[in-house]
Amino acid sequence: MFRGGIITGMVDDGGRPVAGIRVMASRLEPLSDGEEVQLTTQPTETDEQGLYRLAGLPPGRYIVFGYPTRSAGEVTRKNGLGEDEVVMASGLYYPNASGPDTAERFALDTGEERPGINLHLHWVPVARINGVVRFADGQPGSGARVQLEPESRVDSESRSGQTFADANGRFELKGVVAGSYKIVAHSNPSAPGRGEPQWAHTTMSSDGRTPAAVTLVLEPGATVGGIVVFGGRSTPLPSPDNFKLWLGSLSGSLMYDVPSAFRIDESGRFTFSGVPPGHFTINIQRETAPGWTIKSEFVNGRDALDFPFDIWDRGDISNVVITFTDRHTELSGTVVGTDGRPNSDCTVVVFAADDRYWTPRSRRIKTVRPDNNGRFNFSGLPAGEYVLTVGEPNLFGRPVSSMLRILRSGSIVTTLRDGEKKTLDLQVR
Repeated sequence: MFRGGIITGMVDDGGRPVAGIRVMASRLEPLSDGEEVQLTTQPTETDEQGLYRLAGLPPGRYIVFGYPTRSAGEVTRKNGLGEDEVVMASGLYYPNASGPDTAERFALDTGEERPGINLHLHWVPVARINGVVRFADGQPGSGARVQLEPESRVDSESRSGQTFADANGRFELKGVVAGSYKIVAHSNPSAPGRGEPQWAHTTMSSDGRTPAAVTLVLEPGATVGGIVVFGGRSTPLPSPDNFKLWLGSLSGSLMYDVPSAFRIDESGRFTFSGVPPGHFTINIQRETAPGWTIKSEFVNGRDALDFPFDIWDRGDISNVVITFTDRHTELSGTVVGTDGRPNSDCTVVVFAADDRYWTPRSRRIKTVRPDNNGRFNFSGLPAGEYVLTVGEPNLFGRPVSSMLRILRSGSIVTTLRDGEKKTLDLQVR
């Protein structure tokens, strides 16, 4: 257990405290050589004095941002030229930024209290996007869900929007600030005679002032299919009636919502239909297959668990081979100091020896803090060759490749085989 950090500050509008602003901090986890939000903290709201407090934060690098919970909506105000301009209260980013790309990153150590992280309410010009959703045969896409997502991955909550097309397929997105966006639409699943979900997507940029018009043409999604193979020894096989795979999209607004139809038969052949364009892996709902994990997921000769596959231009995939195993690896041990006593003031890192696997969201890179007795444990690593080493106590998340190269020097290299349980001890130098 670590002692959580604390971030405090206030929110003002031209010097006046603002109540009811939802404030969050996002810890930035390095993925490959880029940077991405790992987790957003539980939000808090400013009180009548405009003050907020975020507590229990793990160490790491953060940005802090907020947005109004009780928006006044679009307001017409005079701009610097004395002209009427439609504006909205925008997201706030520390210290005085209007977006995540210009927000200041700062480090928070274990148990550190960081006061004075103050936010300032911005009023920014906004535009509207009007559009229409239709099917390829010209019929309106009534009831289609339309979602606006910023292309920036750091924060989407305060800049995204969602609406539904009316009976004529028309929609309007309000309060669009300047930025680059993706607009995604998918058909109403209950639309008569339409069967599987259909999709449309486009990208656009807005200056936050000029109205825009878009047309989204819905098209059928792709089909992804293959076979499931169980390579176990003693664990009972799950029933196809209860067995459930899910198609996980790593593409922006579709990350948590891929309403694809799934079927599996007695022979283990499965099909996802209505799949939109995107970047995917296939996962298992663990409660439907207790004791089993996915060992490999080959798509066109590549393991999609390490290198996710792409669906573009409705290109069907029919040759996926997913192999399950009930044999799980385990790598454990104890960290000791130079005095030979257990040491818990460090971070244990394990990562693939082959740098091809140093990818975003890699399942072959893990970190853990040892317990008070210096013990550590990694379970479920895929078979392969690994580097096991000790890093600094404030090393959290997934280290970037430059850090992995440094950690590789003078560390232990070991090989894990399927189902192997191995114990290796480490010494802090």
